[in-house]
Amino acid sequence: MSVDTEVPASLTGLAQRYGVASEYTDWTGNAVPVSASTLIAVLDALGVAAGTEHDRVTALADHDRVHWARALPPSIVGRTGATTPFWVHVTHGDPARLWLRLEDGSVRTGLRQLENNRAPFDLDGRLVGEATFELPADLPIGYHR
Repeated sequence: MSVDTEVPASLTGLAQRYGVASEYTDWTGNAVPVSASTLIAVLDALGVAAGTEHDRVTALADHDRVHWARALPPSIVGRTGATTPFWVHVTHGDPARLWLRLEDGSVRTGLRQLENNRAPFDLDGRLVGEATFELPADLPIGYHR
């Protein structure tokens, strides 16, 4: 069985965007790259065409458009007792106004903003900026909005 050793950067970038590892650590502690054919198959199983460079460029652009069109992540999972950073998208230059409605109905404001120097994204002629905030470590366990 041959292993394709040359994995295009566009393929590893696309895999990363979809949460697919492009390498793993074997039992001896060595990093082992995942083959291009495996990455393509996994992305295909996720509904992402990645077989050609054109497919990958298109899929990357589509992924970026969907990401930048969202105001907030679809969900944020945190650990009890730890802060959890997350991004917020707003029209570039506009302030981000956010609050957190806890499962018990109470509301938290004043979430801490972290530094974020990511360049704005041009979404159909509208510059979208990104801010980073963090959920506080003292949040109770629950489904909050």
